[in-house]
Amino acid sequence: MRNLTALVIVPAALLVVIGCDLASIDPGGGAVSQTTVSVRGGVDVAPPPDKGNGGEPVVTGPPGSLVGTISLDGTAPELPPLVGKSASKVDSSVCAAAEAIPDESLVVGDNGGLANVFVYLTKKPKGIEFEVPETQPFLDQETCIFKPHTLVFWAGVEFELKNSDKVAHNIDAKPSMNSGFNENMPPGASVTKSFRNPEALPFQSTCAIHPWMRFWTLIVDHPFVAVTDANGNFEIPNLPAGKHKFRVFQERAGQLERSIEVVVAPGEPTKVEWKYPASKFGL
Repeated sequence: MRNLTALVIVPAALLVVIGCDLASIDPGGGAVSQTTVSVRGGVDVAPPPDKGNGGEPVVTGPPGSLVGTISLDGTAPELPPLVGKSASKVDSSVCAAAEAIPDESLVVGDNGGLANVFVYLTKKPKGIEFEVPETQPFLDQETCIFKPHTLVFWAGVEFELKNSDKVAHNIDAKPSMNSGFNENMPPGASVTKSFRNPEALPFQSTCAIHPWMRFWTLIVDHPFVAVTDANGNFEIPNLPAGKHKFRVFQERAGQLERSIEVVVAPGEPTKVEWKYPASKFGL
């Protein structure tokens, strides 16, 4: 039985953008920046038929894009805060001092859109060249909250961890395909880290001092990845045209889609809308 309750893929001529126009879609706070991509030998030359992502050769023609929305099918629940205002028993002068600390394990925006959902190719396509970014997003710790809640890092590229709070924190990272670390972060501290290998799934990191603090990280070796914005919108640009398999991951649900197949049209956006029932999220 497929987890997907609704899937729509339509040609660009019939596109109707959900909640915003194409130019305004934010790929999400943890998404990597747009990367220049080309098919080896020119955009009109398909790679050899030794199979790209999803086991299918890439179609000839210019790259396309995947534009979509991921949403909750049903009534959005109201999750209680992890720590109420002025209710922290640890570092109460900073933690939840001004406002409650929200539960970000399920963030539902306008029209049921789900924030912080990872969408990415299950495998790096063959025959595709792209530039590895020189800089990465950074993680900060503010008012005893990890910000952003979801991040995408490139394997082999350094990233920065910051602590902007006036209290000490700790970052305990436990990836599957890389060496983990347990880093103490004094007030105002900044450290640089990197992961050598891509990860098949996002992993959670926590703070040993403040147990409610957590964030999720995906390590990739290609640019074909996005994290949904506050209203569940995402965009993956510069995708080689053809058949691809994507993974969809949300922290409460795990793999909403382990390998969902989409045919990306050459030179134009391919639109999808994926909806999931509340039961997928333990509600």
